Amino acid sequence: LTLFERPGGVTENIPTKNMEAYEMWLKGNHFIRNGPEDAEKAVTFFQKAINLDSTYAEAYLGLAWGYFFSTEFGVRNNVWLAKVKGAVEKALSLNLREEKSYELMLAIYLYEWNWVAGKREYDKWFSVNSSGATSHAVYLRMVYGDFRQAIQMQEEFVKKDPLNLEALRILASNYTHDKQYREARGILKKALEIDTAYGYAYISMGWNYYLERNYELAFKNYEEALKLVPDSKYILQLYCIALASSAQKDRAKRQFKILNEDSQISDAF
Repeated sequence: LTLFERPGGVTENIPTKNMEAYEMWLKGNHFIRNGPEDAEKAVTFFQKAINLDSTYAEAYLGLAWGYFFSTEFGVRNNVWLAKVKGAVEKALSLNLREEKSYELMLAIYLYEWNWVAGKREYDKWFSVNSSGATSHAVYLRMVYGDFRQAIQMQEEFVKKDPLNLEALRILASNYTHDKQYREARGILKKALEIDTAYGYAYISMGWNYYLERNYELAFKNYEEALKLVPDSKYILQLYCIALASSAQKDRAKRQFKILNEDSQISDAF
């Protein structure tokens, strides 16, 4: 039996003698494949699997990814970090030595700005998954600062899968980090031609224009993203940052106040 498919199509064998725990894991796996959208539901089922089998390493790894995705585009803090790190370390303590464990530990170390540990985890991860071009291009630029090589790797991946929206977004992100803003926007436009409801493209486009200090076009793209997810805390935060950087500081203060007071605003996207 194989599953635990995250975006990218990776699968793993799932060992547990408790079939009820496995059933809970399957349900968690179903939701985790949707990424941030259903991460909280995934967390609930992975936790149920752990309650039924406290040695179920894959359930701990699923729980860690669930925590990670639940605030992937929301507010990250020490509480969030402790939950993610605790779950993945438990999976590793149960001898789960596979690529998704190393990938998540790498993401955690990069969040902590621990570059030495990050490089160590990158090397471990690459040793078991040298073909993960999409993700490797992201981490290569972050760990080694090699934007040009990251772009080259990602372009090769896109050639093989030109309709992969996430691959296009990451390629655009690589160009943006290399300050090739026009090239990045061209790629994001291609992604939107494939799917006009691809919210990440609008977010990335908004950030791209923000970096060029073209605030009006940044606002326009954030507003398009908000049409798709009206209560996204992450998009609203970016919108407020753009407002504060422009001449609209009073409006930014009002928006930040609303953002902090409105309990209905979610961490979606």
